[in-house]
Amino acid sequence: MEAVYAYGNFEMGLLATIFGMGGVFVILALLTFTTWLLNRVVDSIVKDPTPTAAAKAAAPAAAPATAAAPKANNNAKIAAIMAAVSMAMGSEQLKFTAIQRNSGSVLPWAASGNADIMADRASYTKGGQR
Repeated sequence: MEAVYAYGNFEMGLLATIFGMGGVFVILALLTFTTWLLNRVVDSIVKDPTPTAAAKAAAPAAAPATAAAPKANNNAKIAAIMAAVSMAMGSEQLKFTAIQRNSGSVLPWAASGNADIMADRASYTKGGQR
């Protein structure tokens, strides 16, 4: 006695699955190969300029001079960021009173997300009374 399936032949469904998944696999393999090939072609056309020996020797000497520059410009960067935020938010809506650096390893967006989660929990449980 042969099994009867509600939506047609089992073999036909299996072949459709194999051809469908096989077709997707072949297309993705072709895309991968094409991307790799185009990357090689572009790399052969556009070559990175190799630094000369004089530039290599001058680079370590210039590094200490540039390392001190960001520390000197740090206050200017902070002031520029504060001015941009103040202009975007409006001076009556935003007032900077202090600038503090976070010494911990928690990123600001992560701390904000944690604060939002805790506030939601407090509102759902009515301050922990539920």
